[in-house]
Amino acid sequence: MNILKIFAALAIAMLSGPSWAQAPSEQSCNQKNDGEFCFYTGVEYIQGQGTAKNVQKAFDYFQKSCDLGIPDGCNVLGYHFQNGIDVEVDFAAAAQHYHNACKVGMHAACDSANAMYLQGKYGLNNKLAATQVWFDACQSGVLKMCQWGIDYLTEGRDGYSENRTAAAKMALKGCLLQDPNACDWAEYLYATPDSPQFEALEAMRILSINCVQRKSASCLRLGTIYHEIGVYDKAEFFYQQACDLPEEEGNSHQGCGHAKDMRKYFADVAERERIMAEIAERNKQNFAQLSQLLAKGDYAGGMAFAVESRSVEVAERAVTAVNQAGAWGTISADYLYIMATWLKGGALAAVNAEMQRRGTGLEGQFGEGTNTPAQIAKRYAEANNGRQLPSARASSSSFSPIAVPSSAQIAQSTRDKYRWAHCQMSGSNTSATVCQ
Repeated sequence: MNILKIFAALAIAMLSGPSWAQAPSEQSCNQKNDGEFCFYTGVEYIQGQGTAKNVQKAFDYFQKSCDLGIPDGCNVLGYHFQNGIDVEVDFAAAAQHYHNACKVGMHAACDSANAMYLQGKYGLNNKLAATQVWFDACQSGVLKMCQWGIDYLTEGRDGYSENRTAAAKMALKGCLLQDPNACDWAEYLYATPDSPQFEALEAMRILSINCVQRKSASCLRLGTIYHEIGVYDKAEFFYQQACDLPEEEGNSHQGCGHAKDMRKYFADVAERERIMAEIAERNKQNFAQLSQLLAKGDYAGGMAFAVESRSVEVAERAVTAVNQAGAWGTISADYLYIMATWLKGGALAAVNAEMQRRGTGLEGQFGEGTNTPAQIAKRYAEANNGRQLPSARASSSSFSPIAVPSSAQIAQSTRDKYRWAHCQMSGSNTSATVCQ
């Protein structure tokens, strides 16, 4: 609060002279619900300026100003109760008022409340209340009280009860206030999966902060998490961060190999996409040429083209067209042998049915009984002067995601929590597959 405003208000009140009417600022306080005017009203009543002195009203307005976010109101009350000004000395009430001022952001009041709860001369000796002051002070930005909470509450010592839930929140706040030790504790409490305080969203945020603060082990852990949930670009980034920073915990430079593996994976993905694009373009051209042959009723030519293309997709389309047209009589047995090794599903069933109708001796579904790849190849070779049965081109590139190192794998339930957390974080692509 601007102290000049307080003095200005008092000066106006003094010029107006004493009165039994409302305090000069009282109407503005009540009508506007303005914390500063409420504080001025308390000052006017406690000093008897512009109105008759009224301690109870003064205290009420000081409290109201504090409730409206002006910590000075509670701080003044604490000072009065601590020193017996206009009221009997009440250290417990004073400590509570200082604590309330602390909650609203007055850091000096945090020190006053802590001192009253812990110093013997006040006779309160209330460590539990003191830790509540620490917690509120920490959340309002008093770093030293975050540190006290971490030191005394994580394990519980020197008469303070263990409270890891509070310690974790204080460690997180201390970390946000850029205290490296607080960040270490926050990572331990929030990012250890078997910790009762484990929380995936906070874990990822804290690990990110620690990685930025050049802690290679945190970078490695974060890389592993992103690897596990399939966000490979971030995994590679944090693996490389771990690699580039000084070694920690004897294993953070494993990130070097993991980052290299990730880059190879990216290259494999790019190559697969290139191959798939080539296949798609080739099939597009092949489908157009096949359609021209089929439109002319040249089913034999269409089947010959399908074999020449060595494309399973083109072969399936050709067989479907022949079967629908009832044009099997134009198709040679050699083509049936080839189709039987290339196709699956309904197209294969149509080929098998035609071979059975012709009495080729290849009964049943392909791969069963006498209808085996070896038998097909043998019959084709016998009918074609020993030539080998043509094989189809691969219709897709063999590919699988890069495996997470076994030593770094996490449980499925934990992985799901991290996946959810990633999708909640600002800047994440919520439309990506991992978030669906």
